[in-house]
Amino acid sequence: MSYCVYLKRKQTLPAESVARLIAEIPGLSLADGQQMVRRCRGFLIEHLEAGAALKLVEDLRKLEVDAECRQIRELVPNPRSVLVRSGQFAPQVCTVQDWKSQDETLSWEDVFFMSVTCLQELEMPESVRKKMKEGPAPGASAGLEEPPEKKAYLLDFFMAEPRSHRRIQSTEFRYDYLGQRMQRSSVANFASMLHDFDRYASSARRDDGFKAVLEEKWDRVPGFTAIYEVDEYHRWILQTLSESGSALHRRTF
Repeated sequence: MSYCVYLKRKQTLPAESVARLIAEIPGLSLADGQQMVRRCRGFLIEHLEAGAALKLVEDLRKLEVDAECRQIRELVPNPRSVLVRSGQFAPQVCTVQDWKSQDETLSWEDVFFMSVTCLQELEMPESVRKKMKEGPAPGASAGLEEPPEKKAYLLDFFMAEPRSHRRIQSTEFRYDYLGQRMQRSSVANFASMLHDFDRYASSARRDDGFKAVLEEKWDRVPGFTAIYEVDEYHRWILQTLSESGSALHRRTF
């Protein structure tokens, strides 16, 4: 059977000590342990035999690291995200449209968790990078076009019934529904949209990134360099929520 070891809450790891514990596992080196600690977003290591997983958890707890192990097949799944391109968000209605331009109406009461993360260092087409280096064309007015953003903010929201996962990317979403509130900056529009979600999905849990944007503390939003890292982060959060014991999470999981 294949086991994983994960953190039960957000905490700072004693990096070198944890890396040395991992290096004691047959087939793994200190370099492997250091890399796992650096990449840890909740799940520390996977695909261990039961004995090795239990021993690692015991040793981690001696370092005051709140850890647990579980069979991988028993972990709560993270439903594949559906990218939302546009929508209508109002007190009585939550309508989302995917890349196929198909509309779906959701219930705010079924949104049980909302998360905001930052996808850093977005790839820009070569033509865009070249244009940025060249600067504005002769005679063009400065400031007429917003420069391409090098990062994107992601809003992931999870539905209880049926269980599903939707994602809004700040640089890809059409904010037409904002009407007169819409601004030129996608970041400003994203923040306005987030305040709507905060008001309408009042019973949903929020992660630290969501709360940081509401407080305009953008530097505190968790940052990632790849989508799969974001998905792993959410997989860990869903696991910890399933163990929280609240009625809403029992209903979901």
